[in-house]
Amino acid sequence: MKTREPGEKNSLFLLVDSPVGRLRLRATEHGLEALEWVKAGDLPAAPVKTPRGVLREGAAWLEAYFRNHFPPSSLPPLSLAGTGFQKAVWVWLATLPPGRLTTYHVPGGPGVRVDSHCYEEYTIPPFYDSMIAKLITWAPTREECIARMRRALDEFVIEGIATTIPFHREVMDSEEFRSGRFGTNFVERFWK
Repeated sequence: MKTREPGEKNSLFLLVDSPVGRLRLRATEHGLEALEWVKAGDLPAAPVKTPRGVLREGAAWLEAYFRNHFPPSSLPPLSLAGTGFQKAVWVWLATLPPGRLTTYHVPGGPGVRVDSHCYEEYTIPPFYDSMIAKLITWAPTREECIARMRRALDEFVIEGIATTIPFHREVMDSEEFRSGRFGTNFVERFWK
């Protein structure tokens, strides 16, 4: 389904449906933006495939659409470029009851995003999803993205509860991770 927002010139919204969920994209003359990923609610309990293929499929469709509907000179190339990392900040499982966030300071800056519902003095309820924030960084290269994530993790201050931020810092400092030479058992081996 494609739609235009009222008053949006050269902007297109697209919903890409797949067996694992729905991706909502927006494309403008400035580039492509993934706005929302919604997991299909009636999926069997099985590993969910990454939406990256769906995103590339959506990007290819949007590029074809724009090339056919707008003068080529008015649009830059639409492409997925750069490197992104996502770190979920979890309440450390040994912390029960989960407690209150006495300090909550999120990082910011270019290429840094935090998705969270928390705030300072927020009390995590006893029946909770232990993911309290998602820290996302993007940069043109892997090295820059790792440096940006490391800086963002240093700036991310959560007090009052134990979190997985120290673990993510150690991962970012790990030579194995930094080099990109690791496999699917990396966390299991690294945790020991």
